[in-house]
Amino acid sequence: MRMILADTGFWIAYYEDRDVHHQAAISIMDSYTAGIFLFPWPLYYEVLRTRFVRRAGWVESFSQIARSAKLRVIDDVSYRERALEETLDISQRERGISLVDSVIRGVLCDPNISIIEMVTFNVKDFQDVCGRRGVQIRSR
Repeated sequence: MRMILADTGFWIAYYEDRDVHHQAAISIMDSYTAGIFLFPWPLYYEVLRTRFVRRAGWVESFSQIARSAKLRVIDDVSYRERALEETLDISQRERGISLVDSVIRGVLCDPNISIIEMVTFNVKDFQDVCGRRGVQIRSR
């Protein structure tokens, strides 16, 4: 089974038809009929924001995905402290990176999780860790 990790931008683009990446997100989702999306718990906070949950069709569709075998939630407990340190450190030295993206980076670095692909439209936020782990980045 293919294990896929996707960031918030992918999930928002999948639902928001005005997003510039909407068609790419639809195509990507359609191509993963046999894959499992890994979903670190903090993604729920970003995806299920007020604008999202006010759209009943989006919530119904996402709920079906979330309750299916297509999505596997990952507890973020073991990644929290390191993610916080990384977010504060990188954001002061280099570029800003969200705490959720730092958790995703922690999951990508975890040798106990076998991830085949990372789906993101913000390649620069993950290319270093994906390169080290041999995880393919898909953005189209």
